[in-house]
Amino acid sequence: NGVATFTVASPKAGVCVFTATDVTDGIVLSNTATVTFTVGPLSQTTSTVIASPTFVPADNSSASIVTITLRDATSNGIPNKTVTLTQTSGPGSPSITPVAGATTGTNGVIAFSISSTTPGTNVFTATDVDDGNIVLSKTATVTFVGLISWSGFATTVADDSDVVTNGTLQYAEHWAGVDGTVNGVFFSAAQNHVIGSSGGYETLNASGYPQGTLSTNYWNILRGKWYNAGAGQILTLNSLNVGDQYLIQIWSSDPRYSSTQEEIIVPGFALGIKAGQYGVGTFTAGATVQVLALGGDGILN
Repeated sequence: NGVATFTVASPKAGVCVFTATDVTDGIVLSNTATVTFTVGPLSQTTSTVIASPTFVPADNSSASIVTITLRDATSNGIPNKTVTLTQTSGPGSPSITPVAGATTGTNGVIAFSISSTTPGTNVFTATDVDDGNIVLSKTATVTFVGLISWSGFATTVADDSDVVTNGTLQYAEHWAGVDGTVNGVFFSAAQNHVIGSSGGYETLNASGYPQGTLSTNYWNILRGKWYNAGAGQILTLNSLNVGDQYLIQIWSSDPRYSSTQEEIIVPGFALGIKAGQYGVGTFTAGATVQVLALGGDGILN
C-alpha cells in the first residue's frame, strides 16, 4: 500500500524535522514530519543545587549564589517552574533573594543570592513548587565567616617573641608531635578546642624550612602541619564568650609550596601568608564559635 513506517526517539527536548527520501527513485519528498520532544518529569538524580562561593564573610553584603538546575532523567533543563529556596539548618536568618525572577529559565536554571550577619554553617533546600512541592534531595551548604580585623599578617618568623601574649590565654594548639612552651605559652595537641572539618595532620622533617635558627620548642611546634585544606576547609574556634574580643594568631609552616602561593585565605581578605610567616587579628565573638575558611593547602598552628 506504499507505506513505510519509522520510529523516532530522542534524549534531548526540542523540535525535530524529518525528511523522507525514495532512495530507489532518487526522490526527496517535499512533505516533512515535525516531532516535538518534550521535557520529562523532574529527576532528583540529574537536578543540582550548587552554592558558590561556599565561604562568605558574615557582613550582610557579601553573598553566595545558590544555583538550582531542574533537569529530567536525560538532563534536559525544565523551564518555567516556580522554585523556592529555604534555610533548613544553621544560625541566624540569612537573606535569600532571587537573582532574576522566581521561575526557571529555558535551561531549567534559577539562582538566589544569600547573605547573612550571623557566622556559622547553613544548609539551604530548594523546592519545585509547580509540581506538587517536590523538595530536591540535594542541598547547598554555605558557611558565613565572622569578620576578623587583621592588624598584622604575613610576618616572617624570627624567634620565640613572635608568640603574642596580649590578653588572657584561652588555648594554643598545634599539629606537631611534640608539645612545648614558647614565650610562656604552652602549645598542646590540636583538636581539643580547635576543630578542622577534614584532612589530618603530620609532622614534617626539617628539609626546606625557611625559618632559620629557632628554639627547639618553637621549631618543633612549627613542624606540625594540618593539611587537605585545598578543597576549601573550615577551622572552627570553640568555647567562646559572646561579646568578648579575641586575638587570633595563625602560622603557616609548610615549605613544600612555592614562595608565591597564598596558603591561608579568609573569604574577602587574602592574608597572603606563606611558609615561615604568621598573621595576627582580632574579632568580637558573635557566637560561641568562630569559623575561618582556609584556602591553598591550609597549614596552621
